[in-house]
Amino acid sequence: MILISQIEREMKTFKRLFVLLLLLLVSAEAGAADESYQKALRLFSSRDYKNAIVYLEKYVAQRPDPAAYYMLGYANYELRHFREAREYFDAAYLIDPDFTYEKIFEYSSLPDRELKLVHEVLEMSGAKEQITYYADVVGSGLPQLQSNLDEQKIRGDLLRLIRESYRFDKIYPSVTEVFLSRFHKEHLLSVLSWLKTPVGRKMTMLEIGANSPEGMKKIMTFGSEFERIGEDRKKLLAGLEKVIKATDMNIEVVSVSLFEMLRAMQWQLPEKNRMSSEQIDSLVEKIRNMPRDQLSSNVMVSLAYTYRDLTDKELEAAIQFYETPAGKWFIETSIKAIASAIGKASGEIGEKIGKSATARNLPI
Repeated sequence: MILISQIEREMKTFKRLFVLLLLLLVSAEAGAADESYQKALRLFSSRDYKNAIVYLEKYVAQRPDPAAYYMLGYANYELRHFREAREYFDAAYLIDPDFTYEKIFEYSSLPDRELKLVHEVLEMSGAKEQITYYADVVGSGLPQLQSNLDEQKIRGDLLRLIRESYRFDKIYPSVTEVFLSRFHKEHLLSVLSWLKTPVGRKMTMLEIGANSPEGMKKIMTFGSEFERIGEDRKKLLAGLEKVIKATDMNIEVVSVSLFEMLRAMQWQLPEKNRMSSEQIDSLVEKIRNMPRDQLSSNVMVSLAYTYRDLTDKELEAAIQFYETPAGKWFIETSIKAIASAIGKASGEIGEKIGKSATARNLPI
């Protein structure tokens, strides 16, 4: 009996150790899976599809998740691995037949609080809706060419190129990545609280309307009405422009876009036609140091139109918020995020223009 009791005790000890070992193993695998997904999501958001695939494949081997399968399909498609892309898309749709790109950040079995918070702030701020307008806004700025069929074809090609490069699913992940790289939970929660106030909600709706193609056209004709605005109102708008750094944002986006476009273009051109790094830097520096009077004037007209339905007290409340640490963080992060996203898209356009110019033997 003693021997049997001894064996039973040893077996019970072994079982406890075995269960503990299993728990540790499962925990380690879960941690590894979570870590793989985190890395994959950040790589995917920054459009590093080749490396994202490595971590996503590790993740789906342990967790059959529709978001991961969809990202694998999307990443393989971007890398022109069409057979693999179709297989992974099918796997995602088998789990969720209605899966879309936007669900990537909502559906995943891994709760990513940081990403969800960033996603919520971008949703509440109207950034997601405004990004969808961007290609049409840029395209509407192209001159109307009707005199020559060749010119019309060039314009059509440019419009297609702009719409392809400035697609929502290319711009939004880059914006998200910058917010994640500068993640600050307290600031994000403060921004979210502000965006949920009546004034914050009202400003968001006005911004979405003003940044639509139709709104941009109306801004172009608002100059005469701006002149009739009282001086006190203009001072408030100037105060708002200062805290949200609207002029600085315009210059930064244009500068980064030009730099990335020219840099990407050069690699596709014959060496004799390339601009040097010094020439590109000099040109971009001129943009950064351009006189700001006219640009600031245009920005003021834009702000006057955008916030025309805000009272003076509501404008003062907005200025007060954007002077807080959270407000400053949000503006600075937004500028970096938009410039980064548009810069990457412009680089893609530059690369395609360079290839086209080389193929057609056009002088650039």
